[in-house]
Amino acid sequence: MDIEIFTICDAATISCGKLNILGSFDRLYSKRFPFQHPDCAVAIKVRFENAESGDHVMEVRFIDLDGQKIVPSQELKIRVTPPEGKRHLHMHISQFEGLPFQKPGEYYLDLVVDQQVRSRIPLFVMPAPTPPK
Repeated sequence: MDIEIFTICDAATISCGKLNILGSFDRLYSKRFPFQHPDCAVAIKVRFENAESGDHVMEVRFIDLDGQKIVPSQELKIRVTPPEGKRHLHMHISQFEGLPFQKPGEYYLDLVVDQQVRSRIPLFVMPAPTPPK
C-alpha cells in the first residue's frame, strides 16, 4: 500500500475521479487557549497492491503529544477489489468540526490501516503573534 496523499486542509472534494484539495496546512494560530478550530477536512489517497485485496479498516485519529485522542476517531471499512492487473485506488475525505485544543503544542494526525499507523503528520498549534506596536 502506498499513501499518496494524507493532508489536513480547509476543504476537499472528490469529483469525476479527482481529489480536489483547498488550503493544505500544518499550523493553526489562536489568541486564546483553549480554543476550537471551526472546521477542516482530511484528504486521503491510498493505492493498494493486488495482493492486498479484501476488507480493510481505515481510521483517522487526531492525537496530542501524549497519544490521547482529542476527538473520536473516524473509522471507515473499505473493500479493496483491484481490476485485473491494476492497483486499487481509494480516495476518502474526513470532515472535522470544532477541533478542541486545550493548549499550544504539537498535535498529530494518524492514518491507521488495519490497526497499524501507516502515516503520521504534525499539526502545530501556536499562540497568534502579537502585532508590532
